[in-house]
Amino acid sequence: MKKMFLCFTLLLCTMSNMNHRAADSYSEINDIAANVQASHEIEAFLNELGIDLDAFYDENINLTAAEDSYGGAWIDENNVAHVAFTRIIPEVNLLTKTEFAKVMIEKADFSFAELLQLQNLIFQLEIDAVHSIALDESGNCLLVGIANDESIAEIFDAIQTVNTENVKIKFEISNGYKRY
Repeated sequence: MKKMFLCFTLLLCTMSNMNHRAADSYSEINDIAANVQASHEIEAFLNELGIDLDAFYDENINLTAAEDSYGGAWIDENNVAHVAFTRIIPEVNLLTKTEFAKVMIEKADFSFAELLQLQNLIFQLEIDAVHSIALDESGNCLLVGIANDESIAEIFDAIQTVNTENVKIKFEISNGYKRY
C-alpha cells in the first residue's frame, strides 16, 4: 500500500511539474507572439510615415521631415511598442489618433541620425580603450563599452571634439557593467 501511495505521489508530482513546464512554455510563446506583434506595429507605423530605416545608412540621401525627427523605436518589457521623435510632426499626431493607438509616442532629445553620426565618428577615432559602441534607442543615447575607469577621461577628451550636439553617452565597463 505504501508503494502504491508513493508511486501515486510521484506521478502527481511529475504531472504537476509537467503542467508548470507547459504553462511556462505557453507563457513564453505568448510573450514572443506579443513581441512580434509590437514589432509589426512599429514597422507598419514607420512605413505609414514614410520612414525608411535604410536611409540613415546612406550618406547621399536627404532625410524626410519624419526621418529627420525620428529618435528611435523599441519594445519594452511589457511588449509595448514605443517610437520617439525629437519634435512632433503633423503626420505622427494624425496617425496616433487613428489606427496606431497601440504605439506609444515618446520625446527624444536627439535624432537617430545624430546618434548614428556620432557613433560613426567615435568609431573612426579608433580609440584603443573603446571596446564597443551601440545606440540605445530607448535611452536616446550611445552606450560605449570601455576597458576600465581610467579610460573615461581619455575617451571624453576625444569624444568632445566630435560630440558638438552633446549627445548623452553612457560608459559601461566591459568586465563589470558599471555605468556612468
